[in-house]
Amino acid sequence: MFASLVFFETRQDLYLTPQPLLYMIKAYSFQIIERIDLFFLSIWIISVATSIATWLFLSSHGLKYLFERANHAAFLPYTAGIIFIIALLPDNETDLEKFNKLMEPAHFSFIVVIPLCLFLLSFFLPNKRHGDYNV
Repeated sequence: MFASLVFFETRQDLYLTPQPLLYMIKAYSFQIIERIDLFFLSIWIISVATSIATWLFLSSHGLKYLFERANHAAFLPYTAGIIFIIALLPDNETDLEKFNKLMEPAHFSFIVVIPLCLFLLSFFLPNKRHGDYNV
């Protein structure tokens, strides 16, 4: 963030640039790698793909327990299709910003409120163990 603030002279330049880090990296080139921004994007896509795969697995696994099925693989195409359709809905960045503003209370509840309630609830509910756990 500090490098972006230094690279772009005015705040208006920073606000008008959609992805300032990629724009800065595009200016540099080495003898081996001509476009360093493409190298950065190829490494970044690995972390994005693993995150998407993890969320797909977790959502299909949750649906397996919700509908009491034996296999989670049957839910994968449905969850992937729903996520794909939702990803196509925003047309521009303002739609995405509106969605983020709408989801701010949900983010707070998922990060703070729900874990705190579950933690406090764990003190009041009796500890139930099913089966023999040898550690």
